[in-house]
Amino acid sequence: MFPRLPLLLVLVLGGCAHPQARIIIGADPGVRLELESFLAAHPLGAAEDLKAVPVGAIATTSYAIVQVRTRERAHLHADHDLTVHVLRGTGWIVLLSAPSGSMFSGTAHPLGPGDLVSIPRGTIHWFVNTGREPAVALACFTPPYDGRDLETNPNINAMDAAVMLELRSTRLAPGTLELKGGRSESATSYSVESRPAGGP
Repeated sequence: MFPRLPLLLVLVLGGCAHPQARIIIGADPGVRLELESFLAAHPLGAAEDLKAVPVGAIATTSYAIVQVRTRERAHLHADHDLTVHVLRGTGWIVLLSAPSGSMFSGTAHPLGPGDLVSIPRGTIHWFVNTGREPAVALACFTPPYDGRDLETNPNINAMDAAVMLELRSTRLAPGTLELKGGRSESATSYSVESRPAGGP
């Protein structure tokens, strides 16, 4: 019985190996790409924190492969809905509602390979990589992305800074965090509190 153990182990471990990820967009001719080959042809440069490469479009949606070494900056898309499929890596997606006066709320969700996030237009969002290697995702924009619909401003930047400070103080503990933040009328920065989702 023991002589078969190495063969069984090889078969089990071989069955656990991940096959080459493929991305198929549209019908023939359409777009067909293998992720490893694509990343080798479009490497994230040593000085780049983020790289987004358009890979195709259909009538209603455009697609890009996004690589994130450290993090995105907070932003929103006023005219586009966004769906993100995480292909590789781990991190947090931060989703905030547009501020109401001096207050805002939102969530931070841990993400990993296979996770999908739908981000409605007008939602302030950004991704923070928590892994050692760049995270990779397929970003799907509806309607097709025009390259111009990316908004940020000093208010969004201030929310970004406050949330990042809070995330670092929680040591990026696992699980979804609820975020609430605000500022006084005279303040230029926000303060943020977080708690586990569903907690007191």
